[in-house]
Amino acid sequence: MSPVLFALALSTMPTSHASGLKPYFAPERSPLEHARAVSLDLRGQVLSPDEVAAILAAGELDDATLASWLASEDFADQVMRHHQTLFINSIDLYGERLRYLRAYYSYGANVYYTYYRQHQLRDGGACTNYDADVNALNQPQSWITRSDGSIDEGAVDVVPWWDPTRTLRVCARDAQLTEISSSGNDCRTLEGDNDTECGCGPNLEWCNFEWRSGHEDFNRAMSEAISRRVWDVIHEDREYTTLFTEPSIYVNGALVDYYKNRVGFSNVFERPVPVEDLPDLDRDDLDTWVELPADTHYAGALTEPGWLLRFTTNRGRANRFFTEFLCGEFLPPEGGIMEIAEENPTPDLSQKPVC
Repeated sequence: MSPVLFALALSTMPTSHASGLKPYFAPERSPLEHARAVSLDLRGQVLSPDEVAAILAAGELDDATLASWLASEDFADQVMRHHQTLFINSIDLYGERLRYLRAYYSYGANVYYTYYRQHQLRDGGACTNYDADVNALNQPQSWITRSDGSIDEGAVDVVPWWDPTRTLRVCARDAQLTEISSSGNDCRTLEGDNDTECGCGPNLEWCNFEWRSGHEDFNRAMSEAISRRVWDVIHEDREYTTLFTEPSIYVNGALVDYYKNRVGFSNVFERPVPVEDLPDLDRDDLDTWVELPADTHYAGALTEPGWLLRFTTNRGRANRFFTEFLCGEFLPPEGGIMEIAEENPTPDLSQKPVC
């Protein structure tokens, strides 16, 4: 760890952890060697010819030059890159597989359907590519019953949310627009997964395309939200500890779209703020980030969904934090972990009461 980053870590560390640590001091360097090393630490780049000439003329790295480096975008980028290695904030999720549309080749064209709901919607299989007989909510009014008992209701044309320039042929039951079914199920939530009246909604808002296409921006945003928090700590000169204590959440267009339209189908995610408090961002607005105040149980980067999904157990989260931010090891208490009697013991350690 460089002296600069060591000092950054040391400043946030409890005294009990920091008391036994000492920085490593390299052998004495010339002013130019020293400036080059500091530049690499702070900016990730070597000195320019003009900077070399100025340092040679001054005989030292002066405070004004150092201050300008610390105020530069290069320094902010360097700090963000360093924290990416600490948080390992890179996730790759499939999302809600029941809500993924797949293509089925039928009569010269691709027809799209939710593969993992085919049995709920039509007792298996996809529809074929004939014009469906539907009402205003895309509810089939007639259909073909196959010899195996499955249903073929035909397809309708839909302009999907992920590509407004394109029209897809979608099985009518998958394209249904009903919000509340006759059974009282909310088609915009998990309640609708097993309801034959529930489809993908307007412009297929409640579904994603294929396995990964609809989730790429979402995955990237989940990961980048942590980096944006680090970015604000640097640019707004916040206390470093707010990185772990600020009760807020970061969103961009991709996350706003997900929290508005598809989070209801997840058994992993929850909407961090009421839907009416989400900013008015277009789903393609990936570079605009908004920090929203959240409930008090949110506390900075360690409650960002990207962190919680990257380290899915409390033990894993604690171990990573102790290792990277407290420069220590996450160890069991003296005497070890006491076993707690369980009425129905499980071999899954992540579900053990003591874990």
